[in-house]
Amino acid sequence: MRIDGALAWAEYDERTINRPDSLPLLARQQRTLIKQNGRWRILSAGSFVESSFGTFPGAIEARLDGVGRDLMGAKKHRDAVRVLTLNAQLFPGSAAAHRSLGEAYAAAGEIGPAIRSYERSLAIDPRSEASKAALAKLRGRK
Repeated sequence: MRIDGALAWAEYDERTINRPDSLPLLARQQRTLIKQNGRWRILSAGSFVESSFGTFPGAIEARLDGVGRDLMGAKKHRDAVRVLTLNAQLFPGSAAAHRSLGEAYAAAGEIGPAIRSYERSLAIDPRSEASKAALAKLRGRK
């Protein structure tokens, strides 16, 4: 479990057997929680079968990115920024993490932080056409 201020992230394995003659199913459970008014609430939950998860950094980064994108899809832009900020902090050398954070900031209407996130993404991966296009679009709105 990791806690960063009012945001927490927990991950654990769950083994289940449906019938006595079946093989056990291993699933990774993931919960993202947010503290509001002194109480922890589940922000998102996920369950991943054994073949789709791992403990290596890229797998963790991808899962956090997925949570952030799900929040953006639900129009919870501020929550998406929180999750994707954590992802960028945990994986500072990831161009993708900074690009996703830029998308969340842009969706939340925070143009300055969005530009800085895309610039960071491009500093890591200068060939990213997606980051270049998004940055040009944002600079045109500024």
